[in-house]
Amino acid sequence: MRLEMGGSSNRLNQENAKPRRGRPGSGRERLLEAAVKTFARNGYRKTTLDEIASEARIANGTFYNHFRDKEDLYLQACAYAMFKWQEQINKEVSKKNAPEKFYALGREAFAYLLEHPELRMLMQHDP
Repeated sequence: MRLEMGGSSNRLNQENAKPRRGRPGSGRERLLEAAVKTFARNGYRKTTLDEIASEARIANGTFYNHFRDKEDLYLQACAYAMFKWQEQINKEVSKKNAPEKFYALGREAFAYLLEHPELRMLMQHDP
């Protein structure tokens, strides 16, 4: 995912919205999960890459094997969190028949946000 932070035109590249995955628990996925938690807790400006690496339990240099910089990590962490949210909603809604889908969509969207406060916080903090 690439979202241009500056200027008046924000562009979202959907090709990278779905997180790339290596082995389960890979350094990249651990970094994304740690980034979501840390950005949610501290906001973008107050979060350091050292904090994220520590939360992910990886060496600081490993970060650069997966991301260009803090902004790249932030944007991909947001895409990762939103993808996980959408994935869960779709999973639950697909089990319902047509009349129940709309109700299930709203219920599952809010239920996921209640169960994942880091996503709520991430959406509230500044980039």
